[in-house]
Amino acid sequence: MTRSLFGGICLISVALSGCAGLGGSPGAAQKLPLKVVVEPIILEAPITKSTQIHSFDEAPSPEIESVILAQLVDEIQTKAQRLLTEHLARQGGVLVVPFDETRRILADIAPSDSPTR
Repeated sequence: MTRSLFGGICLISVALSGCAGLGGSPGAAQKLPLKVVVEPIILEAPITKSTQIHSFDEAPSPEIESVILAQLVDEIQTKAQRLLTEHLARQGGVLVVPFDETRRILADIAPSDSPTR
């Protein structure tokens, strides 16, 4: 979460710096929407078992527990990113890069061991 928060702050700072450096009247710069990209959300909660975040009729066997836990955490992170992107897109004054486009861009530039893949 710290990395995502830092990345978001840097992105907003760069965007605001760019807007401040535009020539012309202040009114013209204010009419341009702020472009926002929502980075992946990283869940850092101390979750050690899938049963802490999902209900099962029977608890998963120890052999598949780590696989199921990883899938559930990935689903939560992806859904959080999508919901935040959709929420921001409904707000006035910002232009939000669509969720699917953001995921494609990140897949192209992220290292293979990053949480976005």
